Amino acid sequence: MRIAINCRSILKPQRTGIGRYTHHLIGALAKVDSVNDYFLYVQRGLFDLKRRTPFSPAPNFKVRCDLFSLGPQKVCGPVDVYHLPSPDFLGALRCKVVVTVHDLIDKGY
Repeated sequence: MRIAINCRSILKPQRTGIGRYTHHLIGALAKVDSVNDYFLYVQRGLFDLKRRTPFSPAPNFKVRCDLFSLGPQKVCGPVDVYHLPSPDFLGALRCKVVVTVHDLIDKGY
């Protein structure tokens, strides 16, 4: 399978909870899966120096940088699954989409 992961949350040097989740998800997938092809989708500006491009943890992981806001399907090519660690971009995609919804409710205990 060809799987794209939106890496927007791990571009800043100081990662939030979603950024840490995405970083650890990519690391765990690299340890257990060497069969599927993964595309780490990064959208950033051509001269955006504040954001850093993620590393490729294994040979089957490829970083795809979208410098001109073309969208994940133009940059990554046809994929079977597109994973969004947060519901940022839910545009028209021609593949299955997995969205992680994080429960942020504080019950005050």
